[in-house]
Amino acid sequence: MKERSAFSRNMRLIVFNLVFITGLGIGMLYVWNAIVPVFFGGPPVNFVQSLGVLLLLRLLVELVRNFRTKAPDYRPGGEWRQKLRDKAIAEKDTDGDA
Repeated sequence: MKERSAFSRNMRLIVFNLVFITGLGIGMLYVWNAIVPVFFGGPPVNFVQSLGVLLLLRLLVELVRNFRTKAPDYRPGGEWRQKLRDKAIAEKDTDGDA
């Protein structure tokens, strides 16, 4: 069985990603231009703008995902809450030793 070189594997991965992103961009282009101008009166977009919309959606999804998993860090006063929890845990540990 032939082993593929790292270069050929990387090139296949790059080509696959380019085809995938192009397909997503074209899909977003057709969906946007079919729905938004007709129902909402918005402007039609071109291919590059549809890639920008995909990028903005990706960033929004990541922001929401990170906000949900790290919500206490983003709340005002989150630091002192964590410090109080750490103190309470430390006090429990010292009370159990005595």
